[in-house]
Amino acid sequence: MKKQNPFVWMFLAALVFLPRCSQKLSAASHTVEFNNFAFTPADLKVKVGDTVTFTNRGGFHTVTGTGTDPLCGDGQIPISCQRTFTTPGTFPYRCIFHTGQGMTGKITVEDVPVEKPNVVPFRLNGWSDRLVVTRSTGGNISDPDFFSDQDIWVDWAIANISLTAGIPNRFFTELVLDGVSKASWFHEGLTPDTFNKIEDYNLGQLPVGEHVLTLVTDHTSVVDESNESDNSYSVNVRVIKRPGASHIVEYGKNGANVFTPAELTVNVGDTVVFLHATGFHTITGTTPAEPFCGNDAIPSACTVTFNNPGTFSYRCLFHPGMAGAITVRGSLSLEAAAHVEGPYEPLPSAAVNAVDHTVTVSLPVNRTFWRLRADTALRITEIRVVASTIVLRYEE
Repeated sequence: MKKQNPFVWMFLAALVFLPRCSQKLSAASHTVEFNNFAFTPADLKVKVGDTVTFTNRGGFHTVTGTGTDPLCGDGQIPISCQRTFTTPGTFPYRCIFHTGQGMTGKITVEDVPVEKPNVVPFRLNGWSDRLVVTRSTGGNISDPDFFSDQDIWVDWAIANISLTAGIPNRFFTELVLDGVSKASWFHEGLTPDTFNKIEDYNLGQLPVGEHVLTLVTDHTSVVDESNESDNSYSVNVRVIKRPGASHIVEYGKNGANVFTPAELTVNVGDTVVFLHATGFHTITGTTPAEPFCGNDAIPSACTVTFNNPGTFSYRCLFHPGMAGAITVRGSLSLEAAAHVEGPYEPLPSAAVNAVDHTVTVSLPVNRTFWRLRADTALRITEIRVVASTIVLRYEE
């Protein structure tokens, strides 16, 4: 595979201009031998452009066409004669001297199919895949997963894997995320056995969840290909939430029977480390919903990770009045978020997808302002109209 180093402009630029190429196929040669009143082989199939050599292995014989082509004519062939077939068809022949002995033959000439190009997503040497997704620029090995606050960088290549047929016309390649087009490029043709590539395209950040990234080349069906079913290639992209922050609550600090701080607000996924200072104390939840560190004294430290929103109270069993509370803020209150209102009248409901971080509402009529109600501030990263709905994508 020969390498191409194209210039790339997004959307309204060509990857590279590649000259038109000619299609040329090598012709084959065949041999028919004759003696003992027979042609061998008597029935031969060849392609347009092939040459047949008729060779005499003994006796007096002719190679005389009995149809529209005279082949080697009526004269006796002492050594050999040749015929190159330029048109398809069936060409019977005989030996004039021994037709009665059944010395006949036939050449069937088949048309040569026109070689077509075939453009496919292609894995270059040193790349981990045909479509590479990484956490940083400069690499060609895909990373297994990503945090939702990380940019994703994409490398891809497409190749014309035909060895003889070029693509003379402009065609397009598209990058699709979860069924939605993210970017498109066009190529000014592609010669045989060559490729174009893009490295370090910034896909941006994606919400938590499983995503499908697809590279589709010739998605507008410009190229007449030998195989129209291998133009796309997909990879799964997993985005996870970055581990929550860590907080510290000390107990028995300076000999006092208190938790410091006694009240703490964290986010879902955060971890609280209860750190022992002096004395004998427990960190015991007041409800079975969150037992904290249990009923035993904690001599050094214990750690609790909060995965659900709410307010969780705790105490020390040995010291009445030694109590505290952890308030865990949810990323999004679905009940509150599933309501969009405008300046005229509220819309009754919305569809909330917590995995994809989207809220979908019906397209309002005569409204210019909407507000997404939630218990925490949200950053809207994308607003798009899909059919008769508005889709808002948010980040926590």
